[in-house]
Amino acid sequence: IQAFIDSAQILQYWDYFSVAWLILGVFVATIAPEMLCGDRREKTLILYFSRPITRLDYLLSKLLATGLLTLTITLVPLVIFWLGRQLLSNSPVMAMKDNIGDLWKIILVSVLSSAYLGALGLVVSAFTGRKAIAVGIIVVALLFSSALAGVLQEVFGSASQKAWFALISPAR
Repeated sequence: IQAFIDSAQILQYWDYFSVAWLILGVFVATIAPEMLCGDRREKTLILYFSRPITRLDYLLSKLLATGLLTLTITLVPLVIFWLGRQLLSNSPVMAMKDNIGDLWKIILVSVLSSAYLGALGLVVSAFTGRKAIAVGIIVVALLFSSALAGVLQEVFGSASQKAWFALISPAR
């Protein structure tokens, strides 16, 4: 196995997000409307708010649920990938100690991207009661934001400006 691994180019952790971005966007576009649209269309919000729950509690619980579901695509595969890379080294325990910083970065980036995408999906879903329309708007918003970030990065030549425009696109 080592002969194949040494000769092959191994992906970096951050390459995963660029590869899995389309899957992640479609996943968020399908689960976020499920969180809110059904409650509005079936008129179950009245039942929720008949108990001592505030609107903020309701929204935070929906954001937490969306974020946790999204973490299954962002965090779980990368932790398995990190663990596999450490176990394939000559000294796995030493490799884990040396690369524990990468694990914390993976966790941080995964949690932030899951929360951001979950919030984006829930914001779009809050304005419509139809799931199909919400899915379409979320997919178009993700594609448009990526295109807008790319265009703005090309128009503005400064490296510091390019870095800030990358924040427009969740994929970047």
